[in-house]
Amino acid sequence: MASNETIDVQERGRVAIITLNRPTVRNAMDSIMVRELAESVRSLEKQDEIQSILLTGSAPAFCSGIDTRQPFPGDLRDLYQHGFADREAVGLCRKPVVAALSGAAFGAGFELALMADIIFADASVRFSLPEVTRQTMPGFGGTQRLARLVGRIRAMEICMSGRVVAAEEALRIGLVNQLLEPSELLEHAFKFAEAIAAAAPVTMMIKEAINAADEGSLASGLRMERRLSQMSLNIRKSTPT
Repeated sequence: MASNETIDVQERGRVAIITLNRPTVRNAMDSIMVRELAESVRSLEKQDEIQSILLTGSAPAFCSGIDTRQPFPGDLRDLYQHGFADREAVGLCRKPVVAALSGAAFGAGFELALMADIIFADASVRFSLPEVTRQTMPGFGGTQRLARLVGRIRAMEICMSGRVVAAEEALRIGLVNQLLEPSELLEHAFKFAEAIAAAAPVTMMIKEAINAADEGSLASGLRMERRLSQMSLNIRKSTPT
């Protein structure tokens, strides 16, 4: 994989670990990070030996949002035509994505975390969509993914206030799966990602079926679930014991 300026990519067996690596700005996103993250995820999707992805950030934060000191190039039209696909790369990944979060996940960082399938965190984690305090609004999935995860009225309150959601509340409302000690967080997340990878490709099918629940009717979701379930049985029958 090509050398990156703003992220580190490490492959451990069937798990790829992507670490956001701009610690001096709390891993704030610039256009280079967005591009490198998208390119890395797309490359890992093509690698048969990689079956899950672990996403994290170098201390002291996961991602503090967009780096406003380095604005994205081009006008709004250019961003709509070219920028959104890169920003959605993690969300569009067919392989399971596990996130391990410490510190701030603000703005675009919160939206990036919402693209993961499983989220582990420690007690330092803090979430916020502060765009409303600047008279703007989330634009990369924050309103849509948050509403699907925690419900409409909670998403309304979080997005309209821009307030910070701390670790215990995040666990209570379903933003994170589990809170862990800082010393245990990354290894626990890796072992979970490793277990998911060991169950591939069935875990990819499960991800597709569950995501369908958010994207279509119950009837269409049930049809997809039945189809994928039959496919998984066929895979099991053809796998040597």
